[in-house]
Amino acid sequence: MADTIISGIYRIRNTVNGRCYIGSSMRIQRRWHAHRTSLRGNKHHSVALQRAWNKYGEPTFIFEIVEAVPDKHNLIDREQHWINHHSSASGHGYNSSPTAGSPLGVKHSEASKAKSRLTRSTPEFKAAWSAKMRGRKHTPEALAIFREAMRKPEYLAKRKAWAAGRKMPKEALAKAIEANRKRSISDEHKKRLIDARIAFGTPDATREKMRKSHLGKKHTPEHIAKTAAANRGKIRSPEIRQKLRVAQSQVVLSDEERRRRSKVFLSIMKDPATRAKMSATRKAMGAEKRAIQNKGQGEFSF
Repeated sequence: MADTIISGIYRIRNTVNGRCYIGSSMRIQRRWHAHRTSLRGNKHHSVALQRAWNKYGEPTFIFEIVEAVPDKHNLIDREQHWINHHSSASGHGYNSSPTAGSPLGVKHSEASKAKSRLTRSTPEFKAAWSAKMRGRKHTPEALAIFREAMRKPEYLAKRKAWAAGRKMPKEALAKAIEANRKRSISDEHKKRLIDARIAFGTPDATREKMRKSHLGKKHTPEHIAKTAAANRGKIRSPEIRQKLRVAQSQVVLSDEERRRRSKVFLSIMKDPATRAKMSATRKAMGAEKRAIQNKGQGEFSF
């Protein structure tokens, strides 16, 4: 092999049956040394070439230069040409992939797939991958591409079909809930989530489906107590109060619903402790209103 040729297409040929492996490199001598080392160590990436090497022996194979390609940008195109010419990836050779410079078209065995899944599921692999990806951020251009792709009807239809009938196991669901409880989100992140939800929107059909799914459902006493404890002491801003008033004014209640709410209200008002709490709340809100008006911050209505 001439030392002056350092870039081009090479061939590892079996002199017994004529089958070959096609490759490309900018340093052909170095690549041949790497191939030979892998084959001698019984760990070459091409299973077919490794089996043939083990069966026929090293003296049966010769390393040949097929074409010199000085321009590195043409290496992949010329490699593809010679792969097609020798049919070295269609059962007549030792190339694993029919596409030069890419794993496209490679078919893995079930044993190989199982081994890969087992490797990726180990705690060590997950920890290493997490450490590798931590701190990485997508560019604004990439995020824009992702958002545009996820808004396409075909993507939404495909995702809906994929999720149809799928249910998360109870153990996984409990684990996810516990992880989310421990997770702390910054105010900036919360704002981004809200802005994204507003921009994306919810289809009317989805809203109607969500509304119907909640009809007739009742919260447990534990859930009601938990919600009350979380909201206790919160003071809504004037803007939020105005939005709530507008939203409530647009709600049209049936006669049946009005009677039900009236009964609930009367039953609540029979409790002396509840009346005392409401009285104390009104006094606190009145004091807050007067304090704001004294500071000259404008009208404050409830």
